[in-house]
Parts: sequence; structure tokens; C-alpha cells
Amino acid sequence: MGSLLALLALLLFSLSVFVVRAASARIGLQVGFLVAMGANVAFGLLLFVGDWLIRGTALRIDGQALALFALAGVFATYLGRLGFFRSVATLGPSRASAIQITNPVFAAALAWLLLGEAIDAPTAAFIALVTVGLYLNTRTTPSSGPFPPPGNAPPRKGGVPITLVWPAILAAAAYAVGNILRAHAIDAWSEPILGGLVGALAALVAYAVLHVRLNQLRMVWDAARDGTRGVFLWALAGFLTISAQVSVIAAMASSPVAIVLVISSALPIVVVPVNLLVLRNVEQLRASTVVGSMLVMVGVTGILLR
Repeated sequence: MGSLLALLALLLFSLSVFVVRAASARIGLQVGFLVAMGANVAFGLLLFVGDWLIRGTALRIDGQALALFALAGVFATYLGRLGFFRSVATLGPSRASAIQITNPVFAAALAWLLLGEAIDAPTAAFIALVTVGLYLNTRTTPSSGPFPPPGNAPPRKGGVPITLVWPAILAAAAYAVGNILRAHAIDAWSEPILGGLVGALAALVAYAVLHVRLNQLRMVWDAARDGTRGVFLWALAGFLTISAQVSVIAAMASSPVAIVLVISSALPIVVVPVNLLVLRNVEQLRASTVVGSMLVMVGVTGILLR
């Protein structure tokens, strides 16, 4: 069941990539990120209310698990996602994505150290295949990828200063820490929907307190009042990502964290075929993309069949 939920998260995350690509062409990330996070909370609340009404049973509150979910939201949604967006602006989409795919590696190490989750040699080999495959798939031109290049910044060539690389690495580590906290919380308190909602709310509060200014709220209000399509797309991205995140949390209840993250992060097995066959986007069709996709497919298939 955990693998199926991770696959569902993969599909939702993959769809969100195309939605964010379209949304960011209409409204910038500074405002769009706030809209998406607000949608995370709104849709998470709807999911929780619907689940509570269907179950019709009293809700048991676990304060420690609730705090862990909130802290996980700050690490994964606020620090991780915001750090990734900033690394896209400083490093470009290709390098930022290449660093971000170390998330499952960080998670596997932390799960082994903190949760005692053992990963056997064949599974570790499949995880390595997926990681290498995802890296090869991120080796695209600065104009391609899930997010547009920052402004008119020229593409970076060659090496980059380590001061720009470290924030991206820390963002990937923050994602991993957040998911480890979620795994620990779900073991004690099987409430993935409420856990995802609490994390989204904590991330929104942290972002609002530390970053949001009045002019941003006015821009969101004006865009929503004018019926801007970009607002709808960013909100849709928020709906998709909270649904995917809840699926990831639920998958962790029955599968190791590292395996869940490897499957749910294998976006190329969905994104690349859609780009080529549906959207007719051949810009990303390179030898590294084809080889990377094959490695991802082999790795994910191997993990699912074990």
C-alpha cells in the first residue's frame, strides 16, 4: 500500500510541475508562492473535514506528534521549498534541481541514524540508480525545467561559488529532516491528513511572519479580484502539492522513508514522456535525459518489485 501511495504522490507532484510552469509565466514566485501555501492550508482543511465526517469517530489528539508535524512543515515546506526556489534564482533550474535530488539520500541516512530503518544492499543499489537517473534528467538548458529562469539572468557556465551551492544543499537537507519528522510522527499518530494540514499551516505562518509584506497581500487580492488565471493556477498547484504530501505521509506508515521518497521523487518517468509525446517539447531530449529516464524506471521498478 505504501508503494501505491508513493506512486500517487509521484503523479500529483508531476502534474504540479506543469501547473507551476504555466502559473509562473503569469504571476511571479514571490506572490505565487504565498497563494500556493494558502491553498495548501485551505484544501488541507477541506480534506480533513471530509475525512472526519466520513469516519464519524472521535479524533484522538497526540500533542507530541502534532508538534512534530508542525516542525516538519517548517523544515520541508518553508525552509526546503523556499530554499529550493531561491537556489533556482541563484544557480539556475538545472543545478538547483541536481542538488535537490539528494533529498532521498539525506533521508536514507537520517532514517538509518535516527529511526533505525535498515536498507538492504539491493534496495540501496536501486536507490542509487534512481538518484543518478534523476541527476541526469536535470542536466538541461537553463530555459528548460519546471521553473522559468530568473529574469534575464545569463546562464551560468562552469563552476559556481560554494557560497551559492551550500544554500541549495541545506534546502535538500531540510526536506529530508522534515520527512524524517513526519515519519516519526505518523508512527505514533496515524493522521496523515491532519498532519499534512498542521505542517502546511505552520509553514504558512512562518513564511507570513518572516517574509510577507502588505504590498504582497494587496497584489494577491488585486489579482484574485480581477480573476487572474495565474492565481487559479497557483492555487491548483497548492491543491496538488498538499494532496501529494498527504500521500507521502500516509505511505510512510507502511514503507521505509527513503523508499517512499525515491518513488515519489522520480518525476522524469512522468514528466519526460508527457513533455515529448503530449506537449511536443523536444528541448529536453538529450542523451543524458534518455539514459536518466531509463535508470529511474529500472530503479523504481526494482524497488516496487522487492
